[in-house]
Amino acid sequence: MRFEARDLRAWYGTAQALFGVGFDVDEHEIIALLGRNGAGKTTALRSCAGVICRARGSVVLDAQELSGQAAYRRFRRGLSWVPDDRRIFGNLSVEENIRLGVRGSRADVAARAEEIFEAFPMLAGLRRRYGKELSGGQQQVVAIGRGLASRPKVLLLDEPTEGLAPVIMDSLSEQISLLPKIFGVSVVMAESNLAFALDISSRAIVFENGRVVAQESASALRNAPETLRRFLGLGVNDERPAAPAGHDEQGGGT
Repeated sequence: MRFEARDLRAWYGTAQALFGVGFDVDEHEIIALLGRNGAGKTTALRSCAGVICRARGSVVLDAQELSGQAAYRRFRRGLSWVPDDRRIFGNLSVEENIRLGVRGSRADVAARAEEIFEAFPMLAGLRRRYGKELSGGQQQVVAIGRGLASRPKVLLLDEPTEGLAPVIMDSLSEQISLLPKIFGVSVVMAESNLAFALDISSRAIVFENGRVVAQESASALRNAPETLRRFLGLGVNDERPAAPAGHDEQGGGT
């Protein structure tokens, strides 16, 4: 399995947000998209998922070109997107939310829901609880579980630590790091928490103003303080990059 994005260009209205972005991910690999708020990370994921009206470029999964295809067709090909706002249905139970991510017969739906509960034991005790009753951390795990329920080849994971307490991040870090082993999935993760991202990814793609400005292994980026200061505005032990004044992507993305 190999996933490639090439020459991605995207617009919000007349404002161009991506300028020829490209990256790839290998089988069972986790890569991180890094950058200040508004740098283009979220837009890159949305472009790959096919949920931006104006986007151009090549998106290839297993040698099949997905660009030009609707989002649901990309999903059927094995590309699953977990948005930064989670989009949990508050009036549905945890189990019902997860089952929404499954395509197939009733047997498929039941079996795959159980796979998710086995992989995320915390959710098993919450399966009857409504989405609106969950904490932010619990909602994030439900969103990831729903994204995995279709058995995707690539999981596009957008800002998983957004709004979470540090103690929850530690648990989430371990869970995400195990996804390739448990589910055989590759992960492309946009993340603003630098330490979190570098702890669980093998490579980092650094964005600035809608362009890729650096691609490094996670270990190499940890030891590149000048790159961290120049493009991220912080050191590896800081939690989040500083957002440039007055600059953010539409829809609250990064």
